[in-house]
Formats: sequence, structure tokens, C-alpha cells
Amino acid sequence: GELKKDTKIIIGQVTKRQSAQADVGFVMWPSAIVLSRWLMSNPHLIQGKSVLELGAGCGLVGIVVASLLTRLRDNQEPT
Repeated sequence: GELKKDTKIIIGQVTKRQSAQADVGFVMWPSAIVLSRWLMSNPHLIQGKSVLELGAGCGLVGIVVASLLTRLRDNQEPT
């Protein structure tokens, strides 16, 4: 399964904390951006799989995976 060529997920990093709380869950980790972009380039690696994200920070990778799996599933359904 491939994604349609017009599929886009825009990833941007917030540089300021959105909360005064010093918790790592409020951080957009650079590794999450790198992994998300890599997954966008290699969606076939997660096709038909269940994915569990642990230590998610803001949850970017989980959001990207959910979006990719939904789009891959929708592209497979007969029209």
C-alpha cells in the first residue's frame, strides 16, 4: 500500500513551552520530528501493524502513525 502523492502531514516544532510546568510531556522532542518524517517516507513499514508509542512527549509520532494507518487502510478499500 502506498499513500496518495498529495498526502501531507505538516510537522512543526514549538520552540516555547506552552506551560509553566517543567514536565517532559510538554516537549516536542527532535527525535519525534525525525521519526515522524522517516515514517512519512516509509509508511509500508507500519502497514497492517499495531503501534504503541511509549514516552510520547507531545504524542507527535502516535498522531502521525494513526494518520498514516488510516490513510493506508482507506486507500486499500475497494472503490
